[in-house]
Amino acid sequence: VDVLQDVDSPPSAVREAARVLSPGGLYLYDTINRTLRSKLLAIKLFQDWKATAFMEPNLHDHRMFIRPREMDEYLRAAGLQPGPIVGLAATISPPRAVGLMRARARGQITYGDLGRGLRIRESRDRSGLYAGIAAKPRDAIDPAQT
Repeated sequence: VDVLQDVDSPPSAVREAARVLSPGGLYLYDTINRTLRSKLLAIKLFQDWKATAFMEPNLHDHRMFIRPREMDEYLRAAGLQPGPIVGLAATISPPRAVGLMRARARGQITYGDLGRGLRIRESRDRSGLYAGIAAKPRDAIDPAQT
């Protein structure tokens, strides 16, 4: 999970995962939505603005982020049956989240401390991060048996 926005061809990555997935198997993913909010969070706050940057510069490219409808198309094209998707969001106030990012940028806390402190949970808001599941049909032909 959490790599589709970083590969050269997300459709190819999903197709390959679907190819090796056993019939009836589940494909789990999370990725970053291509929205103005995600650009502010994942690009500006996380990697560009010195006071809050805890990721290396140019780690993410906003153009590579994937909208949910695009992900749905990739899954269906790979022969997978998309299931529900949920947003993933911090459950603390924005000022507290920025404070944690500043502490991480200064090396005062670990990445684990940052992750725990953000208290990321399922959310109806899919404008930043989102996660989902897709299934390979049980009647799909197993490539290993052909």
